[in-house]
Amino acid sequence: MAKSKELKSITPDDYLAAVAQVRRSFNLRRNGPTLKRIEAQPAAKVAVAEILQAFADHCGPNVCAKKHPLIDEVLKDIYGEEVKTDAYYGYKIRGDRVDLVFRRTLELGLQTIVQLPRRHQKPAHSPKRFKSLASRLNRLADNLSSVIQDAEGRARLDFSDNPTGRAKVLQLPSEMRHGAALLASAAKLRLKRVPVDSPNPQISFANYLIGWIEAGTGAQHYDSMATLIEAAFIAANKPIPSWTNRLPIEKHTHRKRRKKWAETLRS
Repeated sequence: MAKSKELKSITPDDYLAAVAQVRRSFNLRRNGPTLKRIEAQPAAKVAVAEILQAFADHCGPNVCAKKHPLIDEVLKDIYGEEVKTDAYYGYKIRGDRVDLVFRRTLELGLQTIVQLPRRHQKPAHSPKRFKSLASRLNRLADNLSSVIQDAEGRARLDFSDNPTGRAKVLQLPSEMRHGAALLASAAKLRLKRVPVDSPNPQISFANYLIGWIEAGTGAQHYDSMATLIEAAFIAANKPIPSWTNRLPIEKHTHRKRRKKWAETLRS
């Protein structure tokens, strides 16, 4: 007699926290297209059914979660008995609501992808900021020195009833010039940036969503995910990006970037 497959346990807690963090970082306040609207696109409903069945086959009813607004605001009566161990505290998802929770996680991921920009905002150029700050510190040091060296200014400091503070003020011009020199030197450094994620936030989050799908089903389901991501862009009335048909390549590239980044930490 064949041995029955052992079901895995899973929790969406980390996934939901990551979705919430991404939505805060990019100020995504509105909801994207609902999963029902996405399922109205060709082949999308079949793709959703395939992934949800894979969740059921892999995890069954073994799903626990902490309460989270991304789920609680949409789904009702999903929590069952309390789960409290040394390693985890949360609630078991009711067996008849597990499918709805997995649907919601899929919906959140697709909504987030279509709302993200195609490029990160270009960060402020740090060397220029360092040089500007160094220049301002030098000017402040010069102004403070002129006040301290002025006869009236020095007399006011000498008659101050705070000798500790007076001593610190007298040292400030020198310390400010040392700080300015350090900033000016740091501005000249050439830093090599090791990319960790794709420069396209949509691809980065698509990789994360596929990671969640893999954790919950045991497989990446690249074809079904490509179908759903394309359907989500159509449902959102947005052009389909070219990267949707190369998800395995993007995932492989992501792993290579992470490996290279990890190697720089060890070196």
